[in-house]
Amino acid sequence: IPSNAIVGINQTLCENATLVNVSATAPTSGTGSWSVILGGGSILSPTSATTQVTFNPGINSYAYTVTSGACPSSVDTAFVTIDSVSAPAIAGNDLTICDNATAISLNATFVNYGIAQWTSLTPGISIVNPAQNNTAISGVVLGSNQLVWTSTNGVCPANSDTVEIIISS
Repeated sequence: IPSNAIVGINQTLCENATLVNVSATAPTSGTGSWSVILGGGSILSPTSATTQVTFNPGINSYAYTVTSGACPSSVDTAFVTIDSVSAPAIAGNDLTICDNATAISLNATFVNYGIAQWTSLTPGISIVNPAQNNTAISGVVLGSNQLVWTSTNGVCPANSDTVEIIISS
């Protein structure tokens, strides 16, 4: 009878990683081996309980199977999710406008995957819809007003860009 196949924790990585370690408890009875189930990639040491694997973007799964003669196999699966790098954050052009302007809108490049969010570096600015790339703002002050457009995706590092709106009298 083979030992129970027991793999380690599932993992989520950014696509700029090159290899990931997957591990299972070494069997005390039978022989263990890794195989690719979903996503592709390759297994560097398929008969080792702990090995490194390559992967494709998205969800990848690797089965660890323990066999022993004619007895039924024991299988457990490790999942490795690969997030795409965060989209570029482009906050738009800096602006200089007169203090009698009645409406001010931001104009960042739309982020087509992940999450994007406006934040203000200048106290008192109100952002109507922080998750919208071309939202309106209010509460600007004379002089320099700075806002940051940040793009994130999963576990990957964020990308940010700052726009400056100068209010002149």
